[in-house]
Amino acid sequence: NDGGGGGSGGDGGILDGGGDIPKGMTLKDLGRTLTLREALGMVRSDIAPLNWLIVTADPSYPEVVNAGSGSAPEMVASLDDSQVYFGILRMAFGRGVFRRCKWVFIHWSGEGVGAVKRGKANAADKPLRKVFGPTNLDHFAATREECSVELLIEKVKKFVVTDGEASDSTNVDTMYSLDSFMEALQEEKAAAAEEFGGGAA
Repeated sequence: NDGGGGGSGGDGGILDGGGDIPKGMTLKDLGRTLTLREALGMVRSDIAPLNWLIVTADPSYPEVVNAGSGSAPEMVASLDDSQVYFGILRMAFGRGVFRRCKWVFIHWSGEGVGAVKRGKANAADKPLRKVFGPTNLDHFAATREECSVELLIEKVKKFVVTDGEASDSTNVDTMYSLDSFMEALQEEKAAAAEEFGGGAA
């Protein structure tokens, strides 16, 4: 099973799915299948049951590997060290009128991928960007540690400052904090429970 066991390395904290990350639901866990168009539509919405999606590195017929509502820690559990995947991740912060979303283009190339396979798979980058549509920032990772929530939040903060959305670093730290991320994630978890039923404990 893909779920739950991510890294046993212990120092990941949030990455390991411990702590306060609300447990989400993946399509695989639910035994559900959605088309790429359906899953992508949910991830691209401001608030919807799915907040991440990864697909195979096939420019002509990308297949949904998995998608879910538990953000980066859940996505990490679906990554494979011997594969190249592309994906999109919605990082939301705050709730209600204070909710802000950023979309991250994910390029995963596991450490076990050989040079030839990596080169072929990388050719899918441009076509899949067109499929996914505009995103706010790119994130390349070869290890699960490089997909930690903390690292991704820091990347979002840098983008927000560089983009000129916010000039006051204190304001950025408040608006795009781990707490505001958790707040948004709880709202998304509720949306997933309503859509897919069952809600996770």
